[in-house]
Formats: sequence, structure tokens, C-alpha cells
Amino acid sequence: MGMNPKDTIVFFCNAWCSYLLIKFFKKKKKIDWKFIILFSLLFSTGTGVQFYFIGTLLPIFTYIFINLLLKKNLFKENLFSFFFFLEFFFVFFFTISFLLLFWPETHSNIFYLPINFFFENSSIRGWGLNIINGIIINKDTVPNLYFYIFFFYQSPEYIFILFLLFFLFFTKPQFKKKIIFLNYLKIFFFLIILAYPFLIVTFFTIKPYDSIRHFIWIIPYFLVIPSLTLFYLIKNKTKLKLLLSFVLIFMAYYIYNFFLLTPYQYSYFNIFAGDNSSKYKKFEVDYWSVSLKELIKNIDYKYFKNKKLAACGFDPNLAIKLFIKYHGTSPQFVLDNNADYVIVINRVLHDGSKTCDDHINGQVFVKVERNNQIFSYIKKI
Repeated sequence: MGMNPKDTIVFFCNAWCSYLLIKFFKKKKKIDWKFIILFSLLFSTGTGVQFYFIGTLLPIFTYIFINLLLKKNLFKENLFSFFFFLEFFFVFFFTISFLLLFWPETHSNIFYLPINFFFENSSIRGWGLNIINGIIINKDTVPNLYFYIFFFYQSPEYIFILFLLFFLFFTKPQFKKKIIFLNYLKIFFFLIILAYPFLIVTFFTIKPYDSIRHFIWIIPYFLVIPSLTLFYLIKNKTKLKLLLSFVLIFMAYYIYNFFLLTPYQYSYFNIFAGDNSSKYKKFEVDYWSVSLKELIKNIDYKYFKNKKLAACGFDPNLAIKLFIKYHGTSPQFVLDNNADYVIVINRVLHDGSKTCDDHINGQVFVKVERNNQIFSYIKKI
């Protein structure tokens, strides 16, 4: 799974901005300075970390808009008053102020440089190639259901079961009594979020980069529905003992595999992905090249010291740094057609024609694996 430390900040800011917006529309105060400062700070932080953060708030604004149309009790009376527009102005002012304050690169010209940066970074950038179940995916030809295909293979099995049970239970009055805060409009809100990747890929020119990392912020929302189902099963464990036991068995299966993959748990693939030994050829199992550290640290350096090495699927400078860190010096790195051995993390080549494993002919000489799942390896040419 493609991830980035910035993605956690994006979700944090998204969740709290959504919460503050709903709380704001329910309030009765005239001007809420606490909301203005907190929301401006979170909004500017999210936008400053990743510009696409603005787009992640579309679902909550859609939810608010639908509430407005249906005249639900989300809104206070006299919503669009003078104070509303005054608060909107203050939010805009403080958001811009926070952005510029913590953006030293723009301090030399706060009028031109931010606008210039906006146009230079208006498109999502990153690695536009991926491989899912052995099929190479290009950002320009990405399937509309790309996000859901990805989650089909990487979601734990018990999550699927809980999703199915939710739609089975939701129509029952007893379910609504146990989860009193749930209603059709809130379920619609979560469905909007789950449909968001499909709508973006289908109707806009923005395409997924770096696997699904620009949609990582959706995962906690994705887990709300199965979490509610599990809560309901636990509350009714005497009546639904068999179903609860069935779910717990699959949860235990996931936890067991979770520990077997340590410390590469983020590369978990479910039973639908096939045999563990072939997953590295069908998926990007080590997007961050995490296993490279273990591979180079435990290598027989005396054997490789005078060999010519190449790298495929990652920056060779990373391998050089790790060799120097753990062995003092590094072997010579050359192009793969001149190498004796190639260190491989199986990703799609830059031209999108094939994967590293298909490109590099030879036998696997050394490898890092967990539970028969290979993460990185060295091929002898």
C-alpha cells in the first residue's frame, strides 16, 4: 500500500475539520472564536501538508448541503446571518495568515509566490504506476473501481463479513435501538465518502498516484460501518453467539497473520490475493522499500564486496547508504545489463511495460520473506 507520513496529518485534519463544521452549524452563539481559530489552524495545516486536502472536505460539505435541503435539525436558526458571513471572513483571514506564517519560502513575496505555488502544484504528483493482481495499472488508464479493487485484496476478511452483516441488520428495528445515533442520513454520509474515489476517478481528470495514498484518509471512515456491526454483535452476543464466533475466528486469523508479517504488516493481503509465495509478483508488497534494511544488514558482505550490483524498484542510493551503514563500504553499483547481481523490490518499470521481476532474468539468490511472502531479494544474472 502506498503511504506517506503526510497522509496521517491529512486524515487528522479532515476528521477534526468535519467535526468542527457539524458542531459549528449546531451552535447558538453569535461568534465562536474557538471554532474560528481551531478550524483555521487545522484547515491551513492540512492544506499546507497536502494541497489536495481541500478536496477531502467535499463529502462533509455535501452532507451539510443535503441537510440544508431536507431542513434537518443540523442547522441553527437564522443560519445565514450577518455573523455567519463575519465568521466566514475571519476563517478565511486566519487560514491565509497561518499558511503564510509557517511558509517561510513565501515571505519574500507573500502576494506572488503563494499564487505561483498554487498553479505549480494544482495537480497530484507521484508514482503513476501500480500492479494489482498481476495487472499493471497506469494512472491514465486506471479503472473506475480501482480503489475498491485495491481494498478487495488488502482488507482483512472479517471486514467483508461485518459489511455484509451491517446491511442485513440495518433494516431491523432492534439494530437502530442499540445504535441510537444512527440514521439513514448519516449512513448516506458514509456512503458518500466511500463513493468519493469512484466519483473522482470517473468525473475528474485527477488520477490516483502512489497506489491509493491520496485516498488513505478514507480508511477510518471505511471502518465505521464494520465497527458498528461488531458493536451490535457484542451487545447481542447471547442471541447472535454463532455469528459473533464466526467473526472472531476470522479476526484471530487476521491477527495471527499480522504477527507473522512483522515488521511488514502494511503488506497484508487477504485470501483473495492467492498464495503467499506469488503475491510479490502480483502486487507491490514493499512500496516503502522497508525490507531493504534487513536484506542488506544480513547479507554476506564478503561475498558481494567485489561484485557489481544493480537496483530495480528503488533508488540505488538507498542501498549504498545501507551498505555503508552496516558494512562500512558499498559494492559498485552499475546498470542492470552490466551487473552480476540485481537487488529487486518488485515494482513497475518507469516505462510501464513490465515489472522488475519480469525485467530481470535470473534466479533468486537471497531474499527477505515472512510467512512465505517475499518482500525484497537479490537475483543472480
